[in-house]
Amino acid sequence: MAWSAIEIVSMDGSAVFLNFPGQRSEVAVRLILSKNPQNLLYHCKQPVQGRLKELRTQWQNYEIDNFEYLMHLNTLAGRTYNDIAQYPVFPWIVADFASPVLDLSNPRVYRDLSKPVGALNADSRRLKSIQDNFEGLGHHYLRHYSTSLDVLSYLLRLEPFTELHKVFNDGKFDVPDRMFNSVQQSWDGVLTNMQDLKELLPEFYFLPDFLLNVNDVQFGMLQSGQPVGDVELPPWASSPEEFIRLHRAALESDHTSANLHAWIDLIFGYRQQGKAAEEALNLFQPECYEGYEGMRQSPLAAIAGQSACDLLGQCPSQLFNAPHPPRGPRRAHQKKPTFHQAPQISIMQAERRSPAGGGIGIVFCTALAERIIFITADHKISSLRWRPSLQDMAFTMETQPEMAAQLEVPLESAVESVAGCLASAVVGKDRQHLVIGSCGHWDSTWRLHVLGRDGAIRGMLTHVVAHHKNLVTAIAIVPATGGGRGETSRVHVVTGSKDTTVMLWEVDVTSRQPPAQPKHILFGHDDEVTAVAVDRELDAVASCSLDGTCILHSLRSGTYTLTIRPAGAESLLTRIAISQQGYIIVYSRSDLRLHLYSINGRTLGSMDIVSPIRAMLVTEDTFFLVTGDDRGNVCVRHVHNLEPITKTPFNLPAMVIDGKRSLSTKAPTPQSAGNSMLQCVSVGPGKHQEYIVAAFSGFGLVAARLMDHQEPGPGR
Repeated sequence: MAWSAIEIVSMDGSAVFLNFPGQRSEVAVRLILSKNPQNLLYHCKQPVQGRLKELRTQWQNYEIDNFEYLMHLNTLAGRTYNDIAQYPVFPWIVADFASPVLDLSNPRVYRDLSKPVGALNADSRRLKSIQDNFEGLGHHYLRHYSTSLDVLSYLLRLEPFTELHKVFNDGKFDVPDRMFNSVQQSWDGVLTNMQDLKELLPEFYFLPDFLLNVNDVQFGMLQSGQPVGDVELPPWASSPEEFIRLHRAALESDHTSANLHAWIDLIFGYRQQGKAAEEALNLFQPECYEGYEGMRQSPLAAIAGQSACDLLGQCPSQLFNAPHPPRGPRRAHQKKPTFHQAPQISIMQAERRSPAGGGIGIVFCTALAERIIFITADHKISSLRWRPSLQDMAFTMETQPEMAAQLEVPLESAVESVAGCLASAVVGKDRQHLVIGSCGHWDSTWRLHVLGRDGAIRGMLTHVVAHHKNLVTAIAIVPATGGGRGETSRVHVVTGSKDTTVMLWEVDVTSRQPPAQPKHILFGHDDEVTAVAVDRELDAVASCSLDGTCILHSLRSGTYTLTIRPAGAESLLTRIAISQQGYIIVYSRSDLRLHLYSINGRTLGSMDIVSPIRAMLVTEDTFFLVTGDDRGNVCVRHVHNLEPITKTPFNLPAMVIDGKRSLSTKAPTPQSAGNSMLQCVSVGPGKHQEYIVAAFSGFGLVAARLMDHQEPGPGR
């Protein structure tokens, strides 16, 4: 294996893979580094150990999850989605594909991660075969756990892998019974067939579509007489989405977290080669390892070695020379967000604050670490200091806002939902900038209000942008990068209008110059755009319209992806949200129904609701949908099936008494609660889900603390 290629990954996640003959990749790397790219986070000339230490610490502190850590290790070890010969490798985690229910609390449903996949079922006969191979050949196995053919077998049902599969098989598909037809059969093959040693791919933990014959390709007939179609799932998975959800939950389980280091030692660590690998029954043919000297003896030997790598597979670069430390259990401050404890959660403390003037409603709010930022119905941005405790103590809030700043241009009187014309995001290094976008202004502009550190309103910068030909009716904002060392002060802004167009913008929030032109203008709707949503990780922009359609485009390129039309010819779609779990949620006001779709437009279900929804968001961890309705109820739902996490929603107006710091079951007075229409809801602060902050018309602002029933309440 020779280092002859480079991969350039941009800030938006897109990648370019370039292969050079000979050693010309060195020249390309030097040329790129000579340009001093300002956002360069890591390059191959840097010592890898510093980056590994940083990632390992983040993983052990539960700042990144198991999937993310494994992807980072694969990348640093030379694995990439752009090379099927060195595709990212992931472990088999689950060992039970026969039970009707997958009990992730039972250690027996998990695979032994301390053993290589070839030695998982090391009975006396199999063990003798492994030992005979080593004594006669100097290695334990005749093939590798990750080959090009394995990748093409698993991803057979998706392009471009369908056509590549035919290329590797002389223009035809493989024998149907040898294809990837069943998860259970594949696992059985790993346990019983010495020629079947393949581990898994990342897609097994995030992409349900590879399990479906989405293109209706004619792969042939099985010996049973059945055509090759979708992959057969285990009994505990009712759909590909359910399989991915549970399989990913197994990967992120406490059991896997406590044992994953052992598998890392085998694949990326000290048990990959040498005496430790011999003792672990983990040695492969010499051609499979980086730096194989035989390939350097002659051009013919190099060709033969490369062919062997293509056929047998390649080991990742060795990253660790010592045992990888275990992750350890979660500490108190590392526990999963509160919503994951459902249904054992309830509101333990709630407080209400009203703006100066009492009767002025609040139409928008967002919770930061030290301030709650809100916008009143008279178009003023205000901030309220609070101290959200994440321990077993009561939280505190100031009684009066610090200051207020007037929105310069009022909203058009025809705007039906003020809350739908406001959006926010936190960006910049250490999340120091709160950005609030507003639309619905009578002059057909949209505006970006950039607040100072921790939401300070003093010195607020406002960008004013005019490009739409009619009233701007919808807005969404997302940071342009994913955070961490590469976090910048740029945001993506998506706007929709009565002129039926959707526009994509990129804005530097530290600049005083607003963007002159949109990055992309998106077409496809026949009527006013009512709602927009955006997700950077999924490269997705979604928009709803009065024409009853939801259209998806690419955030990066602006190209059209697909159209969704919820059942009912007259569906009035007024809210939309995207979850990084791969779901799109659309709210239809005409039939009071939430509709659930996959990111590729497949219908997954729907849910009737009782009262019209005014606010809707997906939590920062992407697992939950939070909605607020006309009756003041806040309902938290699982994203994957829209089921509520608690038996009853949280009715915040009914739970507060001014000036008290404890949960009150006394109903609010008719004067205060009669006009308690919820306008906006926020969950936080940050990734924490311990607080729900909601804005009401005529009732003010309510902050409520959620707690697990197993925890002591405030002051106890």
